Amino acid sequence: MADIVSEISNMTDDDIRMQIALIDNVNLSNAVKETGHRVINALADVANTFTQSFGFKNSIDYDIKRVSDIVRDDCIKYKVCDREQLESMLIQRIESMAACTPEPEQRNNKAERELISRRIIDEAASVYGINKYMSPAHKIEEISIKYNNAFLNNLMNQLKNLTPSQKKAYGELTGRKLGIVSMEVKRQLQKALVPEKFNGEGIIDSLRKQKGTAKLETAIKLLGADAFMAAEAEIRTMYQAVRNMTRISKMQAVRYIWKVSMGGDKKFYVPADLMPSYVAADKKEESEEKEKEYRNACIQADNATKELLQCEREEEIKKKRLEDARQKYEEASESYDRVQEEFLKLESVKEDYMSNRKPEDETKRYYAEVNETKRSLDRSMDDYDKKKKKLHDASRELDESKKNTGEKRRYLEIVSETVNKETAKRAKELKIKWCAYFFRFTFDEEVFEAAVKQFSTEELRYIEEVLKEAHDSASMRAVSDDDSIRAYTGSRRTAVITFDNRTITGIGCM
Repeated sequence: MADIVSEISNMTDDDIRMQIALIDNVNLSNAVKETGHRVINALADVANTFTQSFGFKNSIDYDIKRVSDIVRDDCIKYKVCDREQLESMLIQRIESMAACTPEPEQRNNKAERELISRRIIDEAASVYGINKYMSPAHKIEEISIKYNNAFLNNLMNQLKNLTPSQKKAYGELTGRKLGIVSMEVKRQLQKALVPEKFNGEGIIDSLRKQKGTAKLETAIKLLGADAFMAAEAEIRTMYQAVRNMTRISKMQAVRYIWKVSMGGDKKFYVPADLMPSYVAADKKEESEEKEKEYRNACIQADNATKELLQCEREEEIKKKRLEDARQKYEEASESYDRVQEEFLKLESVKEDYMSNRKPEDETKRYYAEVNETKRSLDRSMDDYDKKKKKLHDASRELDESKKNTGEKRRYLEIVSETVNKETAKRAKELKIKWCAYFFRFTFDEEVFEAAVKQFSTEELRYIEEVLKEAHDSASMRAVSDDDSIRAYTGSRRTAVITFDNRTITGIGCM
């Protein structure tokens, strides 16, 4: 886990003094003192005023010290503090930024420092709208790049807008730094800038002619940021946050992360090529082609499953339709048989009425009944024929549906067999890699199959960044507040990894 609190031990005394002074003094209160009360109710004006003021362009006259002078005065004041005092002072301010004050006995606890680090990183990442589910180390990388670009742009503008007297002062400062560096550094500087005069002013002149900030960044690496009065540019960079209604306290976190990430050779962000699912450039095309084939097969299997389910639903509907048709047919058949029986009874006594052996009134009633029963028989026969046809049609449709369902089922079996074999192969390969790489974790068996089915190789590489941080942390709190980890996948989807202590129990997406 990116424990940025412990990185204080790698900072120089001057870096710590500067960070403390910036945290204490770069605030809206000092901004108002410097620019006047006329802007106290207009944060955007404060930001714009500072943008101008620290760029030395259209500077505002004021009697109170600039914030940069206050910061420098504090840095001098803290010269009397020893290393232990300085580290303790900065740690207290870092804990305050994280709104987390551990018990004294927990202050040096690795898990506690990881939790504080994560909170500071999340605060800083929100300034630049960095995806909140990125790994902490990845966030540090993104934060540092964005702040460094802003800082370099502000410092370049600062250099380009120097007055003659300011340029002279800058040249003297740069010249003093140039005088104490090694001959090798001087050679590198000469090669990078090719100044007309190899002195402080010559270097400043060379930098002012540049269109980009690449040469300036090189000069800072060789001579140090203090060779160019960088404090003003840093303060300006932090105050510009006000323009976007960002709390300056968040920019204090950004600056601290930038400083610890830029110092030394340590990299918080594990290179992509060290992740288990990394694919080398020369194999990427082949890997992407296989990935495409697998995903297409998965889509075919999903579509085949959906089609089979649809066919099965239709088959159930047609079964019910057939049962309904059969019931209605049987009812129509019974009705027809009953009416036909009544008609046959009337037919059996027909001779008695035709031979005039019955009274006239009774004969009339008989023929009326025969006519009515005959009409009823015709209707029953017609209904019976219709119900019989519907029964036949429903039976035929069900047979066709069963045939279609059978075909879909056989097709699904074929594509599923292909997908299942490839999934099992991929899951086995992932299991071997993850169990070896994340050896402090145990994994439920179904995790690997779920991972390869739901996420591409590239997405798994991003997920592995978060797993790596969790794996190397003293506590899972370093990357999660509950029993699941949200992981950035490089796409719009977010992975959800569930765990129980150090056992990864599941993986899905949200």
